[in-house]
Amino acid sequence: MELELTLTIAEDERQACTHAAVLLRGLSGGLRAIGATQEAEACGVYAATLDRIAASGECCGVNSDGKVDVEQAAFVLEGVRDGLDNADLDEGADLVGRDVERLNDIVLRYNSEAGKAVES
Repeated sequence: MELELTLTIAEDERQACTHAAVLLRGLSGGLRAIGATQEAEACGVYAATLDRIAASGECCGVNSDGKVDVEQAAFVLEGVRDGLDNADLDEGADLVGRDVERLNDIVLRYNSEAGKAVES
C-alpha cells in the first residue's frame, strides 16, 4: 500500500538530511569509481530523497518509498559512524551518529502516522 503522509520536519532533522545526503553522494561517487554501480545508484537515490526532504521546509510529503530511502540511508550511515568510531575518529562518529538519530526519528514518526492512518 502506497501511503503518502505529510510530516513536520524539524530544523535539526532537515539539517541531518542535508548532512546525510552529502555523505551519501560522496559514498556513491566512490562506489561508482570502484565498479559497484548498483550500490552507487542506490546511495544516489537515498541522497536525492534526503535532499527533497531537506528542501521541503517544515512540512514534507513522504511516501512509503521515501520512508524506506531514509531508513536505508540511516543503515548505511550507521556503518560510517561505526567505522569512524572504531578508527578513533570520535568527532566525526558523533556528528554522523546524531544525524542517524534524526533520520531514525523521521522513520519512527512516519511509521507512527502510518499506523494511525491505517487504523482510521
